[in-house]
Amino acid sequence: MLLKQCSTCGLEKELSEFYSRIAYSKKRGEYLYYYPECKKCTSKRADTWQKNNPERHKKSRMRYDNKEHRKKLHYQYNKKRINNGKHREYMRKNPDKVKMYWNKHRKHNISDLQWIECKNYFANEKKEWCCAYCGLLHKAHFKRRLDKNIPQDLHKEHVDDRGANDLSNCIPACQSCNSSKKQSNMLDWYKKRPYFSVDRLRKIEGWLAKDYKKYIEDKD
Repeated sequence: MLLKQCSTCGLEKELSEFYSRIAYSKKRGEYLYYYPECKKCTSKRADTWQKNNPERHKKSRMRYDNKEHRKKLHYQYNKKRINNGKHREYMRKNPDKVKMYWNKHRKHNISDLQWIECKNYFANEKKEWCCAYCGLLHKAHFKRRLDKNIPQDLHKEHVDDRGANDLSNCIPACQSCNSSKKQSNMLDWYKKRPYFSVDRLRKIEGWLAKDYKKYIEDKD
């Protein structure tokens, strides 16, 4: 039985207790390299780093989960949970979390015509629909599903996360901007974006201040 001493805890353990990878050198050729730290110490160190660096870990996790093979696994996993009833069971046992989710992803109460007028208002000089924040064209807005690009509409963005669900608080936004902004203050968040545009900001402010009123149906 081959043993190896952990560089962190100092204990001698079987090689199976260490992570390994295929390595190559000119002298030895291809060989199996064992990391100096055992799996238990590696896991403990990773947990400590995650607790001390929550934001960096979150960003790293998001980058990893955004890879195509991870998206495919998530899609398959969620489909399996829906089919076997686990998803419905979770919703029944966690009403507070479900309510929090739906509040975060609440929908705008606007008509199809109002939504079209909203997108027309923020269209570019060529009259093409686009994201009010970054200018991404509607026709270039896709979501990835099983290695395929599927066209999707722009999102009905809540400019003020705690604001109304009507046209007064709605602008068209791409998936990237919508996900990045989350619950941030629009102005604080937008000014830090590399694609920040004074002209687009003025257009957003003009819409929110009064221009949206032109498209509200008269109920009298």
